[in-house]
Amino acid sequence: MDSVNPGSGGGIHPGAPIIWPTIKPTPQSPESVSDSQSQSQSRTSSSAASSASTAASQALSQASSAAAASASAQVSRALSKQDISTQLMSINMADTPENQAMASKMLEYGLELSPENFSQLYQALQTKSSNPTSQTAAFTALAKGVAANPAAMRALEQTFSGANNLSAQLQQLQQGMAQTQAALNGQSSLNPALANRVSTMLGGFDTRIKKMQNQEVTPRVALPSTAEASLLQNAMNAKFAQMTPGQQAAMTHILSGQSTLSEADMAHLQSFLNGGVLSEAEMTALNQIVARGQLPQMAESRLLLQDLTAFKSLIAGIRQQIEKTGNPEEKQRLIATLKALESQMSDVIDNVVGQSILSKLSKNYDPKLPDKYFYWMIPNPFSERSKNIEILVKRDPTKKKAPVNPDKTQIILKVETESMGDIAVIVEITGKDVWYLFNTPNEDARRYIAANSAMLRSQMSNLEFQVKGFQSQVKKIEINKILSPTLDLDHMKRVRTEV
Repeated sequence: MDSVNPGSGGGIHPGAPIIWPTIKPTPQSPESVSDSQSQSQSRTSSSAASSASTAASQALSQASSAAAASASAQVSRALSKQDISTQLMSINMADTPENQAMASKMLEYGLELSPENFSQLYQALQTKSSNPTSQTAAFTALAKGVAANPAAMRALEQTFSGANNLSAQLQQLQQGMAQTQAALNGQSSLNPALANRVSTMLGGFDTRIKKMQNQEVTPRVALPSTAEASLLQNAMNAKFAQMTPGQQAAMTHILSGQSTLSEADMAHLQSFLNGGVLSEAEMTALNQIVARGQLPQMAESRLLLQDLTAFKSLIAGIRQQIEKTGNPEEKQRLIATLKALESQMSDVIDNVVGQSILSKLSKNYDPKLPDKYFYWMIPNPFSERSKNIEILVKRDPTKKKAPVNPDKTQIILKVETESMGDIAVIVEITGKDVWYLFNTPNEDARRYIAANSAMLRSQMSNLEFQVKGFQSQVKKIEINKILSPTLDLDHMKRVRTEV
């Protein structure tokens, strides 16, 4: 049942029934009047006869407790519009249809009904209050504590509008960078040294974007940490004779610091999983090195955000410099090209900023509100078109700042495919036991997934995981609703404490 906790001045917080304070005096019930009369009579008798019995004293104590319990009774019922109107007036907010609608939305998002929150919401929405996308962005921004930041609002609006196709945005940015490089060649409005420097930086960004798109054909691994390198070096020294020549070469390449490996090297590294050469700890270290290298997009997107933001400022400064001098015809062409590049960078920046905001815990964090996920969007490397993979990893609410517990978590993958449409996979992980729930809006895709369950079980078994459950169903998963959850007002209760 969706409900909310008490807050000062009628504030709201998800997790338990709403406690609505009241200053209205509580009329005495017949029972409490009778109790009070009994107490008075007992006191009179006690003063007249000091030898009152112990039983009479106990009866007086029980009557007092019953009266106190009656005076602090709680009444629970369904939340009504009148309750919202009363609460609006109690915080000196006008009881208008607009404020009632806003208050209802605030309750859905588990937000406190306070003048400060109303002010931030109206400022964030301004003239866009009737736009559903802007409303979702504003309430989410307020929950995350960033409603006063226009850039955060813009980023969330892009996310909830459905226009946050990172793969397409990166491709457009690459095109814009190539056009900018071409425009800088042979121009006279900009210092040649600065033009060459900008062109070199553009080439560097293009390489990094290709890495995010995973378009590099050469397999990669991450550099081993000191502990991983020590563990694997000891394995090499002790078990060298048990390894095949290919395994020896692949392990040597990793320990020498090479991050770019051949396909043969990668195959030999994977072969360690099938043999009994390495211990469990050594295989775990090797798996982590390979995994970190094969999915660089998740880390790269956040690093790219910082560098793109700084580079965008540089481009803006160069554009302003060009506007003041240079050949008029050439100047107009360069300025138009640089403005287009700034816009393309803004789209990518807003997308990654939106991911970062949605990964934040809510400002008024409550363990019962299901918004505890880290979130990434990366280009789908298995698609030739502009498709994405969305990744959600559940946080551990029992730990400070809710990190990820790799031994007990939930992973949600939403993959855009060309042949089967969108597929959302919910994976529950507890130690080495995993449960899969595949969701697809396509019945043919559901059947295909179910038919390949044995293959998944076999592959996970090779990785020493046991598939304890497998299910596929025709259902569409809305990632935005998971990232920005709401409560159901129809099941919300009003609990009134009478004092």
